Amino acid sequence: MVKGRIARGALAQKEITTCDSDDVLDAGETGQISVVITNPGAVAISDVTATLSSAMSSLHITSPTVAVGAVPPHGTATATFDISIDEALTAAVASDLRIQIDSPTACAPVTVPISIRLNTDDRANSSATDTFDAGASVWTPAGSANLWTHARKTALDGVWLGSDAGKLSDTSLVSPALTAGGGSLKVTFNHRFSFESNTANAFDADAPFGGYKQSGVGREMGLEGFEEYLQTKTIGVPA
Repeated sequence: MVKGRIARGALAQKEITTCDSDDVLDAGETGQISVVITNPGAVAISDVTATLSSAMSSLHITSPTVAVGAVPPHGTATATFDISIDEALTAAVASDLRIQIDSPTACAPVTVPISIRLNTDDRANSSATDTFDAGASVWTPAGSANLWTHARKTALDGVWLGSDAGKLSDTSLVSPALTAGGGSLKVTFNHRFSFESNTANAFDADAPFGGYKQSGVGREMGLEGFEEYLQTKTIGVPA
């Protein structure tokens, strides 16, 4: 039997009742989350529902389940949810929202996790340490700028990620202008490298290679490989 297929489209978030208009839902504010539902299949799907859930006690969903109805072949529909946060919330948190889209006439349901920043404010020129956790960054990619991405490991943990160009390239990440006061100036940064590897063809000339019994005798490469061709000899030198 040919059936339609559920697929998620774009996610959107906006504030409805806001104190600072920063596109981040804060304590005491209300907002909306919308998800586009697509049907890339050749058959229409009917009785589509979308359900938004969260285990956070401080986050409230006005109508957790939205009846979307039918979605035609290669068509789209949108499900929108109203949410709010308790005024008592004081800490910055990452949402644990999850949307499940289902239809009795589709191949399978689809679950969409949503992790967004909640109850956070970005303040310019407020810290001597930049952790890249803000929504936007004042650092600027230069050179092969398309290799850089202001990415997020989690909703509250941002990083600048430089991708491998796969060829020779010249790129850099430039900080904004720094103003130093009197006394000494100390600049530090944390970075991490990630290397590609092919374990099937791993090779290091400094590492000895060899086995036992049917796998071979002796060692190749490394100091142990050289020792196969050496003999120990004692030479006496007259005084």
